[in-house]
Amino acid sequence: MDKLTWRAGRLGGGLILLGCALPTGTIQAAQRGSVNEYPLGITMGMPTATLPPAGLYLIIKPTLSAGDSVDRSGIRTGTRISSWAANGQLQWVHAHRLLGARWASYIRSVGVVDVQIRLPDRQVLHGHGMPDVEVQPASLSWQLSQHVYLQAGVGFYAPTGKTSGDPSIGQDHWTLEHDFSIGYIDRDWTLVAHTVFNFNSTETATRYRNGSTATIDYTAFRKSHGLAYGLVGYYHAQFSRDHGPQALNAGRPKAFSLGPGMTVRHQRFSFGLTLTRELFTRNLARKTMLLANISCRL
Repeated sequence: MDKLTWRAGRLGGGLILLGCALPTGTIQAAQRGSVNEYPLGITMGMPTATLPPAGLYLIIKPTLSAGDSVDRSGIRTGTRISSWAANGQLQWVHAHRLLGARWASYIRSVGVVDVQIRLPDRQVLHGHGMPDVEVQPASLSWQLSQHVYLQAGVGFYAPTGKTSGDPSIGQDHWTLEHDFSIGYIDRDWTLVAHTVFNFNSTETATRYRNGSTATIDYTAFRKSHGLAYGLVGYYHAQFSRDHGPQALNAGRPKAFSLGPGMTVRHQRFSFGLTLTRELFTRNLARKTMLLANISCRL
């Protein structure tokens, strides 16, 4: 799911949002009502270690997801969360090289998010609005051998999203993002692991800083006659300590998912679809997610 947040006082208990990670003193945990800026699984099914031909690309990623919030033991809290999102991005693949690599620049997370939260007392909260926008000036791709590629990039999320409402959609802090991909790509196979690290600043309103997180999106596709198909998924965990009020501690998040995926390519267009289910979840919403990936060279 895309990044969402809500105010802790209204939601209480062990409620944690559908999608990603959620900070205090020196506790390894996460702030109640916040999530990782990087939308979990958003690059599943994509050959992120390499780049398409030079040009400008429009990429749209509609997402549907639903799940039950679980606590540190994986037990349901009684809260149900469902959402949809339309996440758009522009990718500019440059014609020249940088540091010996092909490279691209991105503007991501331009779109809208809608979330509905049903609490144990049957109260329903609804939020709708724009998420925080990510800018990635440089994503570099090196070809290490005939079929092996390495990608590295750096970017940031700005607090541009909607922060009013309950739940709110944007977040009240900045996030620095580093990502790396390693991939084996030939005419028959696409095998890629894309690792993303998020480092957060302190939230202005609560004076809370979320710990850093790592997310790995993985893809194993067989290719035949323009169709790629196989397994996708993600692993997500927080690896550093939080700083802020103990009362905002919502537990250390962790998730692992798996599911089928496919991609069809034709000339300037590609269409992909993945369906994943979280097999292991702690301090998050254990969700099922349907993600589409529509790409067009402009």
